[in-house]
Amino acid sequence: MSDEIEMILFEAAAALPDETDRRLFLAHTCQDNPGRLRLLESLLAKRKEAEDFFSFQASPPSPTARNAAPLGEETLATHIGRYRLVERLGSGGYGTVYLAEQIEPLQRKVALKIIRLGMDTERMIARFKMERQALARMEHPHIARVFDAGTTHSGRPYFVMELVDGEKVTSFCDREKLTLGERLELFIQICRAIQHAHQKGVIHRDIKPSNILVRRQQAGTLLPKVIDFGIAKAAHGTNEQTLTLENPGQLLGTPTYMSPEQASGSRDIDTRSDIYSLGVLLFEMLVGQPPFDFSSPENCNVEEVRAILRKSDPPKPATLLAALPSERLAELAALRGTTGRQLMARVQGDLSWILLKALEKDRSRRYETANGLASDIQRHLQGEPVSAGPPGRRYRLGKLIQRNRMTFLSGGLLLFALLAGLGTSSWMFLSEREARQEQSRLRKIAEEARRLASQALANEMVLRRQAEHRDLVAQAAFQLSLGERSKAESLLSRIPLAEIPPSLEAANTYRTLGEWHFNEARWKEAAKSFAGLARTLSDINPADSEQISRHLLPAAAALCSTGADAEYEVFREMAVARFGDSADVHVAEQVLKATLLRPANERLLAAITPLANLVENHLRTEAPSPENSEIYAWRHLSLCLHSYRRDQPADAAAWGREGLRFAGEKTSRDASLHFLLAMTASRSGQSAEARSHFQEGRRLIAKESTTETMTNNADGYWFDWINASLLREEAAALLP
Repeated sequence: MSDEIEMILFEAAAALPDETDRRLFLAHTCQDNPGRLRLLESLLAKRKEAEDFFSFQASPPSPTARNAAPLGEETLATHIGRYRLVERLGSGGYGTVYLAEQIEPLQRKVALKIIRLGMDTERMIARFKMERQALARMEHPHIARVFDAGTTHSGRPYFVMELVDGEKVTSFCDREKLTLGERLELFIQICRAIQHAHQKGVIHRDIKPSNILVRRQQAGTLLPKVIDFGIAKAAHGTNEQTLTLENPGQLLGTPTYMSPEQASGSRDIDTRSDIYSLGVLLFEMLVGQPPFDFSSPENCNVEEVRAILRKSDPPKPATLLAALPSERLAELAALRGTTGRQLMARVQGDLSWILLKALEKDRSRRYETANGLASDIQRHLQGEPVSAGPPGRRYRLGKLIQRNRMTFLSGGLLLFALLAGLGTSSWMFLSEREARQEQSRLRKIAEEARRLASQALANEMVLRRQAEHRDLVAQAAFQLSLGERSKAESLLSRIPLAEIPPSLEAANTYRTLGEWHFNEARWKEAAKSFAGLARTLSDINPADSEQISRHLLPAAAALCSTGADAEYEVFREMAVARFGDSADVHVAEQVLKATLLRPANERLLAAITPLANLVENHLRTEAPSPENSEIYAWRHLSLCLHSYRRDQPADAAAWGREGLRFAGEKTSRDASLHFLLAMTASRSGQSAEARSHFQEGRRLIAKESTTETMTNNADGYWFDWINASLLREEAAALLP
C-alpha cells in the first residue's frame, strides 16, 4: 500500500506547476512521515533532471536531422520519425505532449505525446500504451483522434493525435460569458462524447475542466473536445487486465472530480463513475466551483478525501451560492449574463435535482448513462418533467401548466367566465327561457374547458411515453456497453415499432443488435432490429446527415437479405424523403446504394436522380488521387447501379468499367461491379461478356465466402458482401 500512496503523491506533486506549491503540498501530506518526504523530494529532483533532457530549441530541419535517431539515449533530437517537434505543450504524471509538425505524407500540425524520460518503467509504459489503445477505439467529433503511433529508437513509445486548439471548458464559459442555457447545451455535447467512449468500452475516470477543451468555430458553434484518457479503464471484456493497471486500493484521478467508489481505490468501477464526474463538472460550470474542492494542498489528504466523498452530502447549488459574499455572487452571475438572485433561482428545482442525482453516493441511484443525464438536461431546457424530479402531482402539474401556458390560460379564462356567469345568473331576474339559454351557453363553455384540459393531459402522456422510451434506449445502450446483448434486446422489445425515439443513440443500439442477430443467423430477429433502425432514421434530426447516412446500407442489406421486402419498401421511401435533397456527396452515394438494391419504380428513380447528378458532377470536377481512389471507386458503383436501374445500359457499362480501374482494394465492391456489368451486357445481347463478368464476380465471392466476411475486414463490410450476393442472385436469374 505504501508504494501506491507514494506514486499517487508523486504524480499529484509533479502535476503542480509551481515549485513552491509542490513543497507546500509535500510538507502537508508528509508531515508525519519524514522518510516519505525525503523520498518524494529526491524523486522530484530526479524528475527535474530528466526533464532537462527534454528541453530543446526548435530549429529548421537539416538533412542530417531528418535521418537522425528520433530520440537518443540521453539527448532529444528535434525529429521523431516524420514529425518535427516545435514546442512543449505540457506534461503529466508520465507523459509529455509536444506541438509537432508532420512532414509527410501531408503537412499538418499535430500533438505528439511521448513517455517522459525517467518514467519508462514497465507499468508506466503499459499505462501509456493503454491510453493510446483507448483513444484508437473511438471516433467521435468531440473526442481527440489518434493519427499514428510508434516507438523511438531508445524504446520509448509515443503516439500522435489531433492537435486540439481550445480552452479549458470552465475558463471558456466564463470568458465568453455563456448563459446557463448555453452552458447546458455545451454540457450535453460533452455527455454525448463520454457516452461514445462508454459504448466503446472505455471509462475515462479523469473528467475535469482541463480535460475538456472548447473553441468557437467559424460558424459560431461551440466545439468541445475530450482529451487525456491516460487513466482510462475498460468497461468490460477480455482486455480488463491490459487496461486496468492500478493495484487494489490505488487512487488514480483528480480528487475533486472523482466518484466515491473511485476514491476508495476499488477495482469495481463502471461507467457510472464518469456520471459522478460529469455531475461535478456541471456543478462547477453552473455555480463556479465544485461541490467539494480538494485542489489546495491542505485539502488533499488521501484519507480525508475518501472520508468526505463517502460520508458528506454535496451541497445544493443554491445553498452554496447563498453562502458566498455578495460581491462574489454578483461576479459569478455577471459571467452568466444574469443577476445573483436570478442565478440562485435558476439553479433550484430541476437543475438541483439533476445535479444531486448525478452526485449520488450510491451509484445505483445515479443516471445509468451519460445520455440519460444529457436527456434530462434536454427535457429541462424544453420545459418537460425531468426524471430526477420528485414524483409529486404538484410538480407534474406545474410542468404541464408551464408547457401549455396558453391552453391553461384560455381554460382559466373560460372557467372564470363560467363561475362569473353562474354567479351573475343567480342574481339576475331572467325569464325561464333566458335562464335555459344562459345555462346552455355556460355548459358549452365548461365542456370546452374540459376538452382543452383533456387534450393537454393527453399531450402530457405522449411526452411521458417518449421520455420513457428514450430512457429504455439509454438503458439498452448501457447494457450493450457491458456486453449484455440479451438484456438490451429485452429492453428495446418494450418499445412499439411506431414509437421508437429518433436519435443517433437509438440508431447505434438497434444496429448493434441487428448485426448480432444477423451474425448468429437469427434472421427474423435481425429484420426486426433493422426495421427499428429504419424507423429511428425516419424521424431523426437531419443536422448530422453524414452520421445518419452510414446506417442506411446495413439496414437496407439486412432487410433485403432476410426477406423483409415490405419493410424495405417503407425504408427506401423514407430514405428518399429524408435525404433526397441532400447537398452532401457522401450522403448522396449512400442513399443511391441503399435504395437501389432491388428494382425501383419510376417515381423513386426520378426522386433520386438529383443525388446521382450530384455524385456525377463531383466525379467530373474532382480528379482522383491515391488518397481518395477508394471513395471514387464506390461512387462509380453507385452511378453504375443507378444507370442500370434506369435502363441505361451504355451509361451503366461506362461507370462499371471505370470503377474496375480501382480493382484490388475492395473485393466486395469489385464483385458487385462485375454482376452489374454482367446484367448490363446480358440486356445488350452480349452473352459471352455477360457470362465472363458473372463468373469473375462469383469467383471473388467464393474466394471470400467465409465467416470472416461477416465482420469488418479489409475487403469490405458485411453489408457490402450481402449487397454483392443480392446482385449475384439477380444476375443469375437474368442470365440464360
